[in-house]
Amino acid sequence: MVKNKILLSVLIPTFNRDKYLEKALTTFFEQITDDIKENIEIIVSDNHSIDNTEEVLKKFDKEAKLDGLKFKFSKNEENIGPDGNFLKLIKKSNGKFCWIFGDDEFLLKNGLLKILEILDENSELGLLHIGNQNLKNKKEVFPKDETQKFIKNVNYMISFITANIFNKECIDWEINYENCKGSNLIQENFYFQSILKSKENIYLNDEIFTTERADNVGSYKLFETFGKNQNQIFDLFIKNGLEKSTVDFINKKMLREFFPMYILNLDKKSKWENENVYEEMKLTFSQYLEFWIFCVPLIKFPKLIKKPYFLAIRILNKLIKIIGR
Repeated sequence: MVKNKILLSVLIPTFNRDKYLEKALTTFFEQITDDIKENIEIIVSDNHSIDNTEEVLKKFDKEAKLDGLKFKFSKNEENIGPDGNFLKLIKKSNGKFCWIFGDDEFLLKNGLLKILEILDENSELGLLHIGNQNLKNKKEVFPKDETQKFIKNVNYMISFITANIFNKECIDWEINYENCKGSNLIQENFYFQSILKSKENIYLNDEIFTTERADNVGSYKLFETFGKNQNQIFDLFIKNGLEKSTVDFINKKMLREFFPMYILNLDKKSKWENENVYEEMKLTFSQYLEFWIFCVPLIKFPKLIKKPYFLAIRILNKLIKIIGR
């Protein structure tokens, strides 16, 4: 690795998760050895927390200064929302690659070194996705002519911040990203630019990070976010290389695999209870047969029938995967 050059910016947006944040930072600090510390920076943006986040950050700042690590943190005067916090961090970064890392995720042993080695060895990389698809190899490189195949493999996990590391050199800063705030998916703008502008992208199957939280979905309107908002982003990139067939592939997979489990739990008190799920989803997905087969019955059926129907959906999804192999 080139000395005195920041290869990776680890960007951690945080809000009222002091204990998770402390563990997340510990897992990074433990893995930053003398031979790589010049190649990595960690920047944390506290979105106006009212817990002990500031004390946690001051502790790590002191440790970073003693060890000569590149570490910075700041606290917003008010909560600027997740999109605003992501954008702030990206603008403050100095690395070639940016990794927006969830404050409730933790690096696993040797995870950081594995990531840095891949970034160092693949200078023309656009996006590195960390996933768990059953691909042939642990690391699969997708050249330019396989971009759509790569996006289909990443699928709706394109929204998951910790799973994606993007090349900041691919980003067009003439775009006014302030207009993208409020979607809860501003990060996808950076991911798709990196994917579509680069010569290659990589899908990595490896144990790099984990989380201790069972429900790791943000506090937002889930069906609006992954329906209308996400498809508005898709529409932007259809003009710039994203194929409509790839968008359809992602939407259909979400309707089969992602949405049903959340629809099933709508009867329980949840953060999405104020959404009109049927009307919200219909606006975006009514043209897909999968919406009417996999989602509408779970929305409309009586409670006693919903769980058996959901189990039938899971069986059908397994059959679809077997047939698709």
